[in-house]
Formats: sequence, structure tokens, C-alpha cells
Amino acid sequence: MKSTDLSEGTLREVIIFVMGGYGPETVKVFNSAKIVLNIHVEDYLPYKVNMRTFEATECGSFLLTDYAHGMEKLFRVNEELAVYVNENELVKLAKYYLNEDERKVVGKRSQERA
Repeated sequence: MKSTDLSEGTLREVIIFVMGGYGPETVKVFNSAKIVLNIHVEDYLPYKVNMRTFEATECGSFLLTDYAHGMEKLFRVNEELAVYVNENELVKLAKYYLNEDERKVVGKRSQERA
């Protein structure tokens, strides 16, 4: 993993985590993270909320995700998970929630919904 410099308002390096396992291993990773970042793959499906959305929320982890069509039908956006629409918003939300206890409340709400 590489560190991320959020001080300049842009992501200088990307944190890359390749998940090689499932089940308990994934739960440990999500539960140890302050923020689980979710980036959807671009495609032509009308509804594209991916599995990470559910895996992270079921663990009670705080999820910071890009917007996916249909997400608002499954979760209360910005109450049960945080959504960004561009890189600047991603950086702003990540900086805010890294040091904010509110992320624990949001994570708990998302777990109750999932």
C-alpha cells in the first residue's frame, strides 16, 4: 500500500488493495479501515451498485463511494454512506471523514440498512 497525500487537494498516489480472499479476511480488512473506498467500473448496465457496496456496509464500515445509478433506492445517500462525483469531492470528503467520529455513526446506519 502507498500513502495518500490529501493536503494539496488532489490524490498524488493511489492506495491499491487487491483483495485475494473472501469472508473473514475481507471483514478484517473492512473493519480495520477508517474509510472503505469504492470505485465502480464504468459499463452500460442501468443499475450498477457493486458488491463492495454491500460487503462494506454489512460490516458496518464507513463507505466512500462514487455515485452509481440506483444507489438512492438502496441507501440514504450521505446518511448511510458518503458519495462523491469527482476527484475534488473525493478528497474533500476523505479529509473530513478521516478525522470525524461521524463516520462511525454513518457506518452503523449503513449496517442497519444492509
